[in-house]
Amino acid sequence: MNQRAESDLMRVIVFAIGPHLFALPMKVVVKISPRPPELHPDFDDVGLLDLEGETVRLLRLEQLLDLNAPTTRPFLILVRTPQGLGGIQVTELPNMMELPMATIQTLPDASTMLRRLSQYVALWHLGNGQQPIFLLDLALTFDQLALKGR
Repeated sequence: MNQRAESDLMRVIVFAIGPHLFALPMKVVVKISPRPPELHPDFDDVGLLDLEGETVRLLRLEQLLDLNAPTTRPFLILVRTPQGLGGIQVTELPNMMELPMATIQTLPDASTMLRRLSQYVALWHLGNGQQPIFLLDLALTFDQLALKGR
């Protein structure tokens, strides 16, 4: 693939939170791993966990979107941010894909709940229709967590 074609694509992981699909650029993903089985359920309430000697702040996206969290979330996406290491718990293993930059658009203001976490959306063609994939903005997410006091 030539350099121009590569720059027209964004390599991301895509994961579901409730009915919504979110994407994160691969450059912020540290690793995707099974959620450690020894974690006590109270870690979800605290919002922090210790993973291999590092403190990880859980980014509870379901709460920010006013969704009920699933009872089991066996995978953990670890991301590196200016605020430190963050963790997103998901029910299914994320998919890696390349999004064409031409599919990414500014999210309209009418999408107020999703604008808490995202400024951009990619319209992905699936079968007979389009599926929106929201590009998760980690800075917005941390701001929303601070507003909610979590």
